[in-house]
Amino acid sequence: MSEKLSKKTVIIGAVVTILVISVSYAAGSSNASTELGSEKVKYDDMVKKILEKKKELDQLDEKVADASSKLDEKSKEYAEAKETIAKRDAAKNEQEQIKKDIADKKDELKQIKSDIKDNNSELSSVQGKVKEAKGSPKVLSAGKFTVGEDLPAGRYKAESTGEFGNFFVYSSYGELEVNTLLGDGGESQYIFECEDGSKIEISTSVRFTPLD
Repeated sequence: MSEKLSKKTVIIGAVVTILVISVSYAAGSSNASTELGSEKVKYDDMVKKILEKKKELDQLDEKVADASSKLDEKSKEYAEAKETIAKRDAAKNEQEQIKKDIADKKDELKQIKSDIKDNNSELSSVQGKVKEAKGSPKVLSAGKFTVGEDLPAGRYKAESTGEFGNFFVYSSYGELEVNTLLGDGGESQYIFECEDGSKIEISTSVRFTPLD
């Protein structure tokens, strides 16, 4: 009977052991499944977040590309505007230079007109002094002559036609009015006025040209 009890005890112990092992294994499998399920949930969340971030990154890439395109366009517009400004400044400087040149030319023209006016006045004065009157010149040889008899009264240009010589003119009252030398070494010509009764004295041949 003791032997039977001993076998029964062994069998019961073995069964208990098997039950313990089964329970332990079941508990272990349950925990493993729970932990693995939790990890799977974390993985799916991470994949989902990664996909969302990738989508955001793609959107950012599109925005960056759009911004780059706009930047290129603005850079082109800026370059064109800069070139336009440079051309405008160059045109403005050229315009200012043209205005200055015009002002200088106006001043120069004004001065030329003034010079022409002065020259015309001088020319008129000279022409008034040396304008020859109607009538033929008269040549008198060396000697003494009376105005009104040998030469009509008036205004004359006297020029030597011979050698160097003296030229005197006295008024009708005997006052010396002209005292000069004509010819080489003297006056090439001399303009004077005389009236009836005046006396002319010359030591060389002289041509008298009437003037207005």
